[in-house]
Amino acid sequence: MKNSTYIHSINLQNKEELKRQIFKTLDFYYPACMDYEKGGYINGFLVDGSVNDTNTKHLVATGRYIYNFSIGVILGGKSWCLEAARHGIQFLNKHHLDKQHDGYFFEMNDLGVKNSAKMPMVMPLFCWILNSLQSRCGRGKRSVGQRLQCR
Repeated sequence: MKNSTYIHSINLQNKEELKRQIFKTLDFYYPACMDYEKGGYINGFLVDGSVNDTNTKHLVATGRYIYNFSIGVILGGKSWCLEAARHGIQFLNKHHLDKQHDGYFFEMNDLGVKNSAKMPMVMPLFCWILNSLQSRCGRGKRSVGQRLQCR
């Protein structure tokens, strides 16, 4: 993971500057966030980029990574953005999803359920956001949902 020790202001009115910042953020996390051993993403990073937890998998963090990598796809980012988003969706459906009672487990630890609180609206809301963004950013193209196979 690349170290990020400086803070600068971003002109929120400048689309190209925002796009650069998005790609800079994706480059900061990728590939260090990819957990190829257990699946999903590594969520426990310190501000200097060092990893402090490889076992905990939070639903919100998983959704955030999927969203961020999907935005990378929408904005025409590096080719690994699509695979990184799919990686998270596969983990979400294989481990966070409670197939017996529906909903998504809030927190996993070593692939076991640590917090069984359910978040039933996370994935439908996430897909709605992606499709909304796609309609604004890529008319005429396959939807991000189709490319990520989340529908």
